[in-house]
Amino acid sequence: MCKPASFVLTKTKVFWSLESDSHEDIINEHGLSENGVRGVKILRVEIAPDNGDLSRPLKEWDFGYDQDMLPNWADKKTDEKRVRAELKLWAKAKLFTNGEHVVRKGFAYACGSSTVTACDSSTVRAYDSSTVRAYDSSTVTACGSSTVTACDSSTVRAYDSSTVTAYDSSTVTACGSSTVTACDSSTVTAYGSSTVRACENHSTARIYGGAKPCVPKGPNAVVIDCRKERAKCKVGK
Repeated sequence: MCKPASFVLTKTKVFWSLESDSHEDIINEHGLSENGVRGVKILRVEIAPDNGDLSRPLKEWDFGYDQDMLPNWADKKTDEKRVRAELKLWAKAKLFTNGEHVVRKGFAYACGSSTVTACDSSTVRAYDSSTVRAYDSSTVTACGSSTVTACDSSTVRAYDSSTVTAYDSSTVTACGSSTVTACDSSTVTAYGSSTVRACENHSTARIYGGAKPCVPKGPNAVVIDCRKERAKCKVGK
């Protein structure tokens, strides 16, 4: 799996994408050709922080190649210098460590104490103690102790000890020890030791593994306990 940040190098240029950190997506987006008559033409590289801590200074991020066969022009010292210069532009567009930001398109990362509003079809990964508000058809992955509010038809995947409040027709998949509050017509699927704190109005919660269920509130709220061989359904009063 590609790490942030991912780049694809040619002999003279450095390519990356606002939409993805997948090398293959970068190659396809920019129409790059991998092989030529003289062998490999491109170079996949990654530069990422140790232990995935995106809030660390960029100068501390580790550089490395992500392919075995290298083009004949590859030189690690030169390639790293080229990528570190481009990393500053990548971070300005895609990495938020503090302050308030709005993401309307593309793929971004929220970490540290940042507050991000994800709109339209944007995709955000939230880490640390960051806060994300998801609207429209945006997609958010919440990790660490991040907090997410999901609205409209947004989709959230919650891990670790993250906290999510789901409204409207949003969809949440809760794993780890995450906690979810489900409202309106939202749908929650809970795994691991996650907790569904409330299931209200027209919301639906499906409980698996060691996840903790809740009592549905309101005549249209439903909690389905799938932890046993035969699922049990509770409808609110």
